[in-house]
Amino acid sequence: MKLLLKISLVFIGVIGVIALASCEKDEVKSLVIGKIVATPSSVKNGDEITLEIGGNVSASGETIINGKDYHPIIHYLIDGKAVVKSSETTLPFNAKYIIKDLTIGEHTLSVDITSSRKDAIFENKVSSTTITILE
Repeated sequence: MKLLLKISLVFIGVIGVIALASCEKDEVKSLVIGKIVATPSSVKNGDEITLEIGGNVSASGETIINGKDYHPIIHYLIDGKAVVKSSETTLPFNAKYIIKDLTIGEHTLSVDITSSRKDAIFENKVSSTTITILE
């Protein structure tokens, strides 16, 4: 009787491991395509600029899957340093930023894209652009 109980428990354990191993974790994958648009593109320190993703734009905006909200979070960077995050969950992912402490000349604008949920990946296909600091 004890042997039968042990065999039954081992069998149930093996079935449980197989069941858990066969469950794949859902993962959402999408991408954001476009080009950063800065308005205006020539500014002075203290000026406000509007940043957005434009051009041939494509993106998965806010999506609900199994009751979970998924959307890309767009972080705008100047010369590789994060300066502002868009609060919008859909295109064009606008954000406003007041220029400060930048040297005169051209500076590169780029984006970093994260997700509202850890099980979603948004591939970054957004082209960078430049802004010119006049003074």
